[in-house]
Amino acid sequence: MDKRAIIMGNNNLKLKVDVHCPICSKMGQIHVENDFVNQVERGVTAANIAQGLVCEHSFVVYIDRNFIVRDSYICDFKIEIPEINMKISEIDNDSLDFDIDIIKLNLPPSALVNIIRGTFYGKVMVILTELEHLKSHVQNFFKYITQDTFIAQISLITRQEYKENKKAYKHSYVLDGAKVFNDRDRFFYYKNLKVEQQIVRKFFQEYDGISSLILLKNEILKTYQLSEAIVEYNDGLEEKEEFVSKKVIEYLNSRFNTVIPLPYLEFLVGIVEGYFGLDIRKPTKVADFLEFL
Repeated sequence: MDKRAIIMGNNNLKLKVDVHCPICSKMGQIHVENDFVNQVERGVTAANIAQGLVCEHSFVVYIDRNFIVRDSYICDFKIEIPEINMKISEIDNDSLDFDIDIIKLNLPPSALVNIIRGTFYGKVMVILTELEHLKSHVQNFFKYITQDTFIAQISLITRQEYKENKKAYKHSYVLDGAKVFNDRDRFFYYKNLKVEQQIVRKFFQEYDGISSLILLKNEILKTYQLSEAIVEYNDGLEEKEEFVSKKVIEYLNSRFNTVIPLPYLEFLVGIVEGYFGLDIRKPTKVADFLEFL
């Protein structure tokens, strides 16, 4: 089936794009306007599909410059991400040793979500690809966006290399597009990726390459510095003092001059425990909740 159809009307160019729901697989079409068309022509961008437009679900589709849907994601949940503008040096496109367009065109959004998730938790990941030229771009891209923050433990190999030596990678998460092998603990279960999905969506919705890179780097730096602040807060607790969410939020709100929602704090605490290896002494959920009353 042709994935796109051009519609002319009122002197405005419109396009129909076939999409399908990642939950129920129902097919439908969306109409895109000129502004969206201009964005897509520069690579891959995200389109939010509202509930009722195709089916009863809401989801996000990622459309490439040929108006083919490259990926889709469920978005029936949302965590409010605090706005904190970190101090990031100006980016000179000529000084980058990777191409942002190559990243956006060849690294599926679902894979980027998973890699960011794994990086936040210090996981060892292997990415399968047949594109030899993509290896250096991906490695340099992650080295750049995680500079002075998390260490991205990723390597890229071919599917044939993986097939011939699976045992060597049995302790690594192996990513093949949206698929993840060796995920026995369901670490990459989509409902655990709420914040990471929003970060990636912002990255793809911003069609200007440098702007999208700044946005992504800012989100990663923000995550790291807030996590570090939680580590420092926890280290300052008395021997038998518990880690109370309300007090931690007040501490972060004061230090960063922002409002940290409780779900986002829980996201950060997971990183503190997973990446920084901190054993947090939490009260019971009931006792922690009562502190907010």
